[in-house]
Amino acid sequence: MTPRLRLLAAAAVFSLGSTAWAGPPPAADPCAGRSQASCHAPGVVDKPAIKVARGGISAAEGQQLTDRAKKMLEVVMQAPLLKPEGMSLHPTITVEGPPAHAVKHHPALVRTTLLAKPIKLEDKSSSQDKKTGAWMGTGEGPILRLNANDLGVFLNNDTLDLSKPAQFFSAPRQVGEVQGFPVYAVGGNEVLMISKGNTLPWRPFPVESYFQMLISQEQETQDLFKKQLSSTKGPDRAELEKTLAERQATIDSLKQQLAQLSPAQRQAGACQSAKRKRGDPTGLDLTCPPNATPLMVANQDIFARPSPKGTLQFMTISTTWGVLPKDDRMPNTLGRVMRASLQEMDLKALQAMLD
Repeated sequence: MTPRLRLLAAAAVFSLGSTAWAGPPPAADPCAGRSQASCHAPGVVDKPAIKVARGGISAAEGQQLTDRAKKMLEVVMQAPLLKPEGMSLHPTITVEGPPAHAVKHHPALVRTTLLAKPIKLEDKSSSQDKKTGAWMGTGEGPILRLNANDLGVFLNNDTLDLSKPAQFFSAPRQVGEVQGFPVYAVGGNEVLMISKGNTLPWRPFPVESYFQMLISQEQETQDLFKKQLSSTKGPDRAELEKTLAERQATIDSLKQQLAQLSPAQRQAGACQSAKRKRGDPTGLDLTCPPNATPLMVANQDIFARPSPKGTLQFMTISTTWGVLPKDDRMPNTLGRVMRASLQEMDLKALQAMLD
């Protein structure tokens, strides 16, 4: 299954309803399954592990973005529920230059993570810093991800190649809000988006562009088969000629369908049909009913041109166990704590850091 089809399938099975949480979030008991001593033990807070990939950015720009990322993490860790008590905190910062084809208008990417490890004094697996008295957590723990300028977040972690304008994905669907900021369903994950304007980091994939993409893909395959034909003999040649005729018929059908579309239909956003019709190579539903899946492409116009490498245009936040509060009896107690921390985090302070 191709990455595109995986995304469409994931969007189809992920069916959270739109939610706006009313009332306090469910209790996040950090002591569940642990002793009072463990869940109240002071935790180590590591210095951020920093990685700067300087392709397309200077050392000064890399340092500037690293400093801004540190301030972003400071805001995150000021959330009361992320107090290093009963857990140790381990932040990372990664700064990457813009995509090679978009150096002139795409800012650098900033990705930060915060890993929380539980402190367990009972099994003596946690170690203590003798100077500070803080404890180092052990084992696996939840991760909070705070990214800036990363359009690839909305591709469900698939690699986003911005040089390919036809690389499309299912429309992220808003499923709720946290402190007034929208939360989107992305391939089974929840992603909170923080921005200053109303411009989204994606835009509809025009029907005309979708048809042109299909025609181009079919033509490339047809050309490969034609090359094979010159060296094919016997029954295999007859079978290949039949395949060539069928694919040419598909190309002709796509061109004919495109020619019959009005200018408005050509520019309208493409929607994947909920039920594909037999013999229809497009899989589109031009009426875009509620059960269809709108198709989107990354909106590179969200970045001003030219865009300084140190610009921060939008941020996204996600955690291992989701973003929206829910009473799901999740066994990972720190996962509940990290998820609930977003209710108290100063998201407006993060928004104020955007340019």
